[in-house]
Amino acid sequence: MKHGFGITISVVPQYSAAGDFNEGLAPVKLDGRWGYTDANGVLVIPCEYQGAQEFSNGLAGVQVDGKWGFIDTRGRVVFPMQFEEVYPFSNGLARVMKGGFWGFIKAEYDETYVEPVPKTKKIKKKAESAPIERKENSTGLVRVQKDKLWGFINMNGEEVMPTIYEYLGDFFDGMSRFKRDGKWGFLNVYCDEVIPNIFDSVEPFSDGLARVRNGNKLGIIDKQGKIIIEPEYDMVYTFLKGQARVKKDGKWGVIDKNGRILVAPRYDRIEPFFQGIARVEKDGLWGFVDSDGVLAIPLQYGAIGDFHGDLAAVCRGNPWSDGRWGYIDNNGDEVIPLEYEAAEAFSEGLAPVMRDGLWGYIDEHNKNVISFIFDDAHGFLHGRARVTLDGQRMVIDTKGDIIE
Repeated sequence: MKHGFGITISVVPQYSAAGDFNEGLAPVKLDGRWGYTDANGVLVIPCEYQGAQEFSNGLAGVQVDGKWGFIDTRGRVVFPMQFEEVYPFSNGLARVMKGGFWGFIKAEYDETYVEPVPKTKKIKKKAESAPIERKENSTGLVRVQKDKLWGFINMNGEEVMPTIYEYLGDFFDGMSRFKRDGKWGFLNVYCDEVIPNIFDSVEPFSDGLARVRNGNKLGIIDKQGKIIIEPEYDMVYTFLKGQARVKKDGKWGVIDKNGRILVAPRYDRIEPFFQGIARVEKDGLWGFVDSDGVLAIPLQYGAIGDFHGDLAAVCRGNPWSDGRWGYIDNNGDEVIPLEYEAAEAFSEGLAPVMRDGLWGYIDEHNKNVISFIFDDAHGFLHGRARVTLDGQRMVIDTKGDIIE
């Protein structure tokens, strides 16, 4: 049985194969090609790949024309399709095969990687210094490595920063990560150490902020090195519209870019804000919280979906067994009775719902517009919806007529 919105692992059974969810997305196969769905069943990356792996470190291996590369969670190609085999990222590195030899690529957006090369015997020349590895970046500076230490030269080959660092990253938002004496800090484009190496690990800057870690706790700093959010959280998600979900002592909340707590970490789960409210779950019950941290709709449902228009699908009871679905409005009033076995979001004025094991469509006044005859049904897009009838996939219009 398909279950409706509010179950983050609930996706309409329509794919010939599927992988596990990781980092909010799961690989799925449709008509012989792979893409990615989110936890609400939205196909966020089209099914156009010969192969697809699960996401790790924000990247996933995909195959095109027999070659593998990596895309990010928005479907953008980060590492071009050039490898014969790839493995998911682990600890920031992914194992790849190119030309029959294995190497590793880094989970960075500078697209540098340890080139897989044949294992050949090196012919020793007369005494000479260790070879210099060069990696150019967008500032016109070139990262160079010598004797396992990194520095910068300019495009004329002149030394700008001696090779004294255990690691140097590419410039993001005008800042480069560096590691020295086992600790991390940041350089600016003039190679000044503007943020000292006092952190156990750091991530690249984005929109003027960077995540940093000391011990097992994460925090946020700005480009002046000012600690915006003390390293006190177990997890800090990326900021979206000035808000970030955070986890502390096993509970989830929301902060803004100034570190102000919008929603205190008290929930077992919290989803991103959508139309000014966010779904939250505690002790197995779901409700909605507003941006001031106030429960807009009490924790009383076994599952809920986001609002689409003025209505959201909700389930009272266990959504996996005997729960019953209906719809609430923005005030939390149950405007469509909780009488269905499953329910999806409204789209174009109609919503697919299940009764007696079959799917049909209702309007926002709970009028049955399309009869309960389908084995499976999906939301409308541009007046078309995919359905399954007697095991056959087809497309209907908003009147229920078969058009494909």
